[in-house]
Formats: sequence, structure tokens, C-alpha cells
Amino acid sequence: FEFGIRIENLVLVKECEKLNQRSTMIKKFYEFETISLVPFQKGLIDIGLLSNTSRNWVNKYHKRCLEIVGPKVKEKNPDAFLWLQKQCEEM
Repeated sequence: FEFGIRIENLVLVKECEKLNQRSTMIKKFYEFETISLVPFQKGLIDIGLLSNTSRNWVNKYHKRCLEIVGPKVKEKNPDAFLWLQKQCEEM
């Protein structure tokens, strides 16, 4: 490949409550939370280059997009919801 695309999301850095509750360390643990929930254009992704872990991450991300954004889109625009469902199908 001569060119590629860059896929980016906005993320929030927040305390990881699950780890901090179990930890006896003084230092706190932090994690990233993706806050931009827009499906990736799968036609621009060469699925053959993705590891199973990466493919699963994208599928989980799309599932989250549909679960969180889907009801709001469906309420406002059923046609747009159909588009969103299609974009969030598993790879």
C-alpha cells in the first residue's frame, strides 16, 4: 500500500473505578473512554490487515455506537437509523 487512512476518535481520560477499588496502591489507575460515536467507513478498511483483536474492537465499537446513538437517531429519523444499522454490522 502506498497510502493509508488514519482513524481517530475523541477520548476522555478518566479514573478506572474498577481497578482503583481493587488496588491497594496509592497511585490511581486511569483509562480511556471513547466519546465520539460515529461508525467507521468499513469500505476504507482492509479487513485482511486487521488482527482478530482489532476486528473485535471495531465490532464492539460499532455495537456501542448503535446501542447509544441508535435510539436517538431512530426517534428523529428512521431512514437514518437504517443507515446506522447497516454501518454498524459486524465485519
